[in-house]
Amino acid sequence: MSPLSTTEQSIPSPGVLPAATSAASSVYGQCSPADPLDARSVSNVRPTRSAPPLRESAFTAALSSIVGGATTAVSGASTSAGVGRVFNLTVEGTHEFYANGVLVHNCAWVDEICAWRYPDAWDQLQLGLRLGDDPRVVATTTPRPTALVRALVAAPSTVVTRGRTADNARNLAPGVVEALSARYAGTRLGRQELEGEILDDTPGALWTRAMIDSGQARNSPELRRVVVALDPSVAADGGGDECGIVVAGVDYEGRAWVLRDGSGNLSPADWSRRAVALAEEHQADCIVAEANQGGALVEQTLRAAGARTRVRLVHAARGKRARAEPVAALYEQGRVRHLPGLQRLEDELCTWSSAAGDPSPNRLDALVWACFDLCGLASPARVASETGYDF
Repeated sequence: MSPLSTTEQSIPSPGVLPAATSAASSVYGQCSPADPLDARSVSNVRPTRSAPPLRESAFTAALSSIVGGATTAVSGASTSAGVGRVFNLTVEGTHEFYANGVLVHNCAWVDEICAWRYPDAWDQLQLGLRLGDDPRVVATTTPRPTALVRALVAAPSTVVTRGRTADNARNLAPGVVEALSARYAGTRLGRQELEGEILDDTPGALWTRAMIDSGQARNSPELRRVVVALDPSVAADGGGDECGIVVAGVDYEGRAWVLRDGSGNLSPADWSRRAVALAEEHQADCIVAEANQGGALVEQTLRAAGARTRVRLVHAARGKRARAEPVAALYEQGRVRHLPGLQRLEDELCTWSSAAGDPSPNRLDALVWACFDLCGLASPARVASETGYDF
């Protein structure tokens, strides 16, 4: 097997890619771990679908298009600071190829494939790796058990190398390995993130990866209603449990569509602003907020942040698992779809089992409130109040 090698070279002259070239088949060949190009040095990038913002270098800017699944046409590239250091990724003993002055190769290095918004970008990449004697790809990723990661690990042509976080200790901040190990050692999250294990479905979890994968979609149809569901946190500095914020809608055939996950460790001022911003962005009919913690102050906080839509406060009357079971049944029936970009929500769905020691599933809780509101399920709560203005 021919080894991969990197050789240092000067930045090549600006080149032009063919207008129809997809980012998935054009970014392998140049990577710049040292002295990256400024993101502004890539000019005239015309997305044919919405593309994520440019990152720190020309290589990562193009790679972000793979991750985002966007097809771009690059009409020019230039440097703002003259010649810099880059690295040329090649496979020993094979040919190199040129496309209108831009050096490309028969190999690719892709990162965090478990988080790619559009997994079929992998298929498009394979179509571009078809020249030379031994084209190949290196994929480095967190070992989330997505369908793509599992398929690659199972393929007979794949060579798997696992790395533990401790193996990289010399490149991390002092004490970080010890701190992470003290908190997560022995947990499923620790086995995945610290030990590099690909874990099977969690015993006792209501969701499985197969249920999630079967409901993946790129775009939603016209939606009849949209809500922002909120499981608020009360810590003033955002240092407590995460605040669950999920945007979801329902189409005219009764299917629920999970659109965004805006959850995070947020203070009341921050989660209220985020919930209001998401409601405006998605033209939500209502903000559904759990009021077990905070009561009427939850609505007051949302109003202070500028909420003009209806706010529906609910008090949970049953436990988290009992509330989640009817929603998990919707997934089993194929009545819920996920748009890209929901990896952390999906991880929580597939790993929370209500066992002692499991962290509070705040993203899951917000999803449950959204689905109950949209899908006409028997309410797991009593409605505390429903006020607001119709626009």
